[in-house]
Amino acid sequence: MAGGWNGVGCPAEYGGQGLPELINVATQEMWHSANTAFALCPLLTVGAIEAILRSGSAEQKAFYLGFI
Repeated sequence: MAGGWNGVGCPAEYGGQGLPELINVATQEMWHSANTAFALCPLLTVGAIEAILRSGSAEQKAFYLGFI
């Protein structure tokens, strides 16, 4: 998303907004309340980002997370 809303809770060093998880949860709740189909679109991407953040090497993080 051009506005960066799918990166609200992602680290700022990888292009996210680096906001607290509370803000991320509130944003997702608004999306799900407004349009569940729209809210589910970035769900797999967010899961992949979290998996790479937790288990990826430095090279993988630099390559894949540079596009958040």
